[in-house]
Amino acid sequence: MAASFLKNVCLRSEHFSRNLAARIAQHQMIVPSAARERHRPALVICAAHFAKKAGKGQPIAIIEEEPIEVNKNPEDLVKYCVGSNYLVEGSDVELGPDSEYPDWLWDLHTGPPKKLEEIEPDTKEYWKKLRKLNIKRNNRLAKLKKF
Repeated sequence: MAASFLKNVCLRSEHFSRNLAARIAQHQMIVPSAARERHRPALVICAAHFAKKAGKGQPIAIIEEEPIEVNKNPEDLVKYCVGSNYLVEGSDVELGPDSEYPDWLWDLHTGPPKKLEEIEPDTKEYWKKLRKLNIKRNNRLAKLKKF
């Protein structure tokens, strides 16, 4: 009875998956790191409150996810494309010399987005930016209307 109730409660909650609901039913609670980062309260339900009052319930074991380590080694950052290997085994892709990459790669804009005044008016980029700004303006004005 208590396990099915817990599964129903957890499946209805937007913060928990089916796998997590099964772990709660087995008297284990995992606090997802995403819930901690977003400062959302994690739903903690103790099955002992819904079971018979024969004795004290089992304590809930909290298992926390370990954060991913960031490689800050300058030699690795220059030599490898850090984070490109998502498999357990293997290594990251090694970067080649600049001559092996196409010329257009070095012309890409990597800074902050350009303002409308900085873009030439006869380009597609200009009209896309103008349309985007007008949509944002219309949405802001629509929020001001009461009904």
